[in-house]
Amino acid sequence: MTKRINRTIFSEKLIKAGMTASALAEKLGVSRAAVSKWMNGESFPKPDKLLRIGMLLGTGYDELVVAEPDMVAEPVVAYRAKANRVTREQHVVWAKEAGIRLRKLADCLPNTMQKPPVLKEPVTAYNYVARVAAQVRREIKRPDDKPIEIKDLLQLFDDLHAVIIPVFWGDTEHHGNALHVYLPDSLTTWIWLNLDSKFHDFLFWMSHELGHAYAPDLTGDYAEDFADLFAQLLLFPASCVESTYKQLTGKTKTARWTYIRKEAEHRNISFYTIIKALRRYSEEERLEEIVFSDADISKHFAILKSSAPSVADQLFKQTEPTPKQYIQTLERAFKTPFFEALKAFNEKQPLSEHFLTNIMNIPLTDAKALAATLG
Repeated sequence: MTKRINRTIFSEKLIKAGMTASALAEKLGVSRAAVSKWMNGESFPKPDKLLRIGMLLGTGYDELVVAEPDMVAEPVVAYRAKANRVTREQHVVWAKEAGIRLRKLADCLPNTMQKPPVLKEPVTAYNYVARVAAQVRREIKRPDDKPIEIKDLLQLFDDLHAVIIPVFWGDTEHHGNALHVYLPDSLTTWIWLNLDSKFHDFLFWMSHELGHAYAPDLTGDYAEDFADLFAQLLLFPASCVESTYKQLTGKTKTARWTYIRKEAEHRNISFYTIIKALRRYSEEERLEEIVFSDADISKHFAILKSSAPSVADQLFKQTEPTPKQYIQTLERAFKTPFFEALKAFNEKQPLSEHFLTNIMNIPLTDAKALAATLG
């Protein structure tokens, strides 16, 4: 086993302690370069230094240290910031740390070690992604005029051995609405879904993560572009994009907004998903773009945000669930084996709140209550 410092926790504890890396180095009697090497995984502190770090930062071994098997494939992370924000390194680092810890849970899942039916050589070409989305719709018997439902997506996730991790990450403060990590060594996919997302966004992010699950070998912006286009064309198929473009051509601004809002409401998606699909279609076909001004988009976003319920609101009727209610409701709603895997893991070794905090990115108090319930 290779041990290294949990960079995310290390950085957070430094900030909380009001200490810089240089100040820590001085207190430990080591060089600033030595601390940098610990943070970057280039070296590991000696036991006495590790104990001293824990005391200075107010943290324990289980939280501070990551142990991983030697010579295993690195988790493949797909993480795009919402609202066009820049994806920060700290979020990717946390996701990889979480993926490493999830290896412990992989053995507690149902036996699905056969390779899931993923795409062989996925590309971001419009016609290719349109064909993939159409094929997926045929598999779940959803014609283009019918909206995709959560149960349809859950069926597809199950086929791809994807494990849903439902979390409360807040409406605005968290970096993203969803996250995807693929573990090549166990052929498992783990998908975090933010229950505080608005319902129309939630379907898009589920579809986006489904795109990643179909193309686990893609990385970086190329993977994100594929997943974005796949989500658009799964929720609003190419045939609908083409007919909508024709319907809106020559119409007034008011008539255009009325039409796309009606289409969006019918499919439980955001009007912006339709706008982005129209933009991509006109670019692909070299047609004149149907323009929706930024000011109008912002105005309609504000209206939608103030009126649309979140997924959590719909699941828990705007009341805060107990840990037991949280587990039971989400197992029923998402058919996820995540909580059963946690219970099975707990039978092997006591389930730590630090372990839950690290894999779910939730406050320690919530993790402690959840650990007690699962135990």
